[in-house]
Amino acid sequence: MCEYTISPSKINKINGVLNYIYLLTTLFCKRNHYEKIHFIWSVFLLIELPFFLVLKRKIIFTYHNDVPHSYPQKRYFPYLLIMKIAKKIVFVSNYTQRNFINNYGEHKYNFLLQHGVMPIGGVQASAVNKVTAVEKKIIFWGRVEEYKGVDLFDNYKLTVPIEIHGKWSKTLVPLKTLLSKKNSIYVIDRYLSTKELTDLISRNVVFILPYKDATQSGVLYTLLAYGKVFISSDVGENNEFLIKHGLKKLIFDRDNEESVLNAVRYAIENYMDIQGKMLAIRNEYSWEAILTNRVVSELYDE
Repeated sequence: MCEYTISPSKINKINGVLNYIYLLTTLFCKRNHYEKIHFIWSVFLLIELPFFLVLKRKIIFTYHNDVPHSYPQKRYFPYLLIMKIAKKIVFVSNYTQRNFINNYGEHKYNFLLQHGVMPIGGVQASAVNKVTAVEKKIIFWGRVEEYKGVDLFDNYKLTVPIEIHGKWSKTLVPLKTLLSKKNSIYVIDRYLSTKELTDLISRNVVFILPYKDATQSGVLYTLLAYGKVFISSDVGENNEFLIKHGLKKLIFDRDNEESVLNAVRYAIENYMDIQGKMLAIRNEYSWEAILTNRVVSELYDE
């Protein structure tokens, strides 16, 4: 098995693109060894398109969102093109599947594979389960993009200290500068090491997902892997997850300061009870529960 480093958190963009071309070239040369080739993301469609067209009978493609983040239209042409080419398409949530079908129409082979927990490599869930004391802090973790909604921290004073951990988009440098000047906000602008992530996820704080328009977030499933308490804006899969599991009081309206403050207050005051619920809920999202033999057979054998 070969591995190719592609992520910008691990390698510069030029070498990442070159590695991706090597990956596709290797897959093409060994195409007769595979019955199915499953793409979890589209990295660079112009590079992928010839590969997809030649091997379309083998291509399975997973959609995490119905359009790219912050895209203003309901349909994104590259996603439509991939839908037309792929043998089977997969969705990671009911929310994404419902929106996609409403906007693009049905594919002959739609498949719903609920996203599962995403623990950090090498960090055991049992290591961060026990609550001894709750820090009255709000933490945002993840790459900081416009759609992630960290401008919320400039709009409102949340009454507790705030920490923002993650690599910032260059377009948000003015906002970063502004927030960094506030005494109640601590900003780290870089990709975190595994040790830093371990330390961060081990803290008993309230995490926040203040997203503006995201349909689904991997951060949710990392937090869930460790039973962490989080509050979320009322958009996308994050919102539907909390509603589904009876945690509506952790949802806030970005345009309503009192709604945000109420969610913060509720999360802190009921931290241990909420964490207990999160620890129970995560069993439903374990990959052992999701990727059963029947599911794997339905996905790849048909």
